Amino acid sequence: NLFNFNSSTGTITGYSGSEKVVNIPSNIGGVEVKVIGENAFKNNKKIKKIVIPSSVVSIENYAFANCKNLKTIEIRTTKLKNKKISPKAFKKINKKVVIRVLKKQRKAYKTLLRKKGLSKANKFKAL
Repeated sequence: NLFNFNSSTGTITGYSGSEKVVNIPSNIGGVEVKVIGENAFKNNKKIKKIVIPSSVVSIENYAFANCKNLKTIEIRTTKLKNKKISPKAFKKINKKVVIRVLKKQRKAYKTLLRKKGLSKANKFKAL
């Protein structure tokens, strides 16, 4: 498994793969993935696209910080709420990152994620 995973909390704590497209699984070893943990993908220069599954409820500090080559973040979860996304989760990511979200979440997530540090340059598109 390329993901470092804390099965007692359902938290991805790191990633050791070299793939350009990362599909985070909704469960690992039968345990639901609920949290993208602090620093989980920080400073990863290889990832171009990341897919966040429908099981995720929380994204912690610096989860995707400084992922300079990231071009697309696909968010399949409808469970993200204001207090569950760190304002530092997307620190120093590429200004051209496109955020793809479920159509019915587009407006809410656009407002929410801009509050969490994504810039006006980041485009929000429906899946």
